[in-house]
Amino acid sequence: MLAPPKEPSPERAPWHVPDNLLGWVHGEPVFAAADDARVVELATSYAGARLGFDPSLITTCGTDGSSPDGITRRSALRFWSARVLLVNQLAKVEAERLGVSDLTSPDDWADRLEGAGELGAQRPTEAEALCCYRANIYRYQLPEMRRARHVLLVDYEIASALAGQVTNAVDLAATAWQYSLDHGTRPGGGDLGWVRRGELDGPLEAAIFAASPGRIYGPVQSQFGWHLLVVEEVRPALVRPFAACRDEIFAEIWHDRRRSAWQFWWQRRVAEAITVPPGAEAVLLPGLAGTSHRH
Repeated sequence: MLAPPKEPSPERAPWHVPDNLLGWVHGEPVFAAADDARVVELATSYAGARLGFDPSLITTCGTDGSSPDGITRRSALRFWSARVLLVNQLAKVEAERLGVSDLTSPDDWADRLEGAGELGAQRPTEAEALCCYRANIYRYQLPEMRRARHVLLVDYEIASALAGQVTNAVDLAATAWQYSLDHGTRPGGGDLGWVRRGELDGPLEAAIFAASPGRIYGPVQSQFGWHLLVVEEVRPALVRPFAACRDEIFAEIWHDRRRSAWQFWWQRRVAEAITVPPGAEAVLLPGLAGTSHRH
C-alpha cells in the first residue's frame, strides 16, 4: 500500500488515504494500530472501568446501531485516544528538536524556546508590578502573631497550685520541662513558637491572644487538659510594603507570562503541524487545523 504524501495539501489531492491512518504530525503519518493499543489500555484501566468502557466494544460493536450506547462510548474513547496520540507525537518531535528533557515542564519548554529565539515574553515594568501589588494587597497582609509558652497539666488543682509558684517566663519554662504533659513542647520548655489565629485549640488560642505579654495566664482548660501560659512576644498585624514584595511580584508576573507565551506557542504549533484525513476532523482538538484550511 502506498504511503500518503508527507505534506498533504489541496494541490496534491486527491491522494489515497489508508483506512487505518489517524493523521500526520509534521507530515509523518500516525496509524490507527497505535491508537488501537492505546484504546485497549485505556478501556481496561481503572479509569476506563469507572467510566463504563467495555474493551470488547472496541472490536465487536458494529456500526449498524445495534448497540448505540456501546458505539457512543467506543467512538468517544477512540476520538480522545487519537487526539492524545497525535499531540503526544508532536510533543516528542518538538522536544527532540529543541532539546527539552522534561516534556511535562512548561519552564523547560520556555527555556529551550527562548534559547531558540522562538519565544519572547515581555518582562514586567515597575508600574505593572506596583499595580499588581495594589490590586492584590490582601496577599501581603500579615496577621497578628504571638510567641507563647505553656505547661499542660492533668487537672485544675495541680494547675492552680503551680500558678501560684510561677511568676515569669523563665519559671514557666522550667515548670514545663519538669511537669508538662505536652511531650512535643516539653523539651523546649513549653515553647509553642509563633502562633497565628486558627492554628491551636479554641480556648488555648483565645487565651494566648487575650493575655498581656509577660504575664502568667491560667489555668485555662482545653480538650487536652489544663494550661498555664505566657506570651513572650507580639507581632502586630501589618501590610508588607511594596519594596519588600517587589522581587517576588516581578518573579510571579514573569513566570505567568512565560507560561502563557509557551501555551500560545504550543497551540499555534499544534495547529500548524497536525493534519487529519478528510472526514476525520472530529479527532481534532479545538483550534487545530483541518484538512482544508489552517487557523
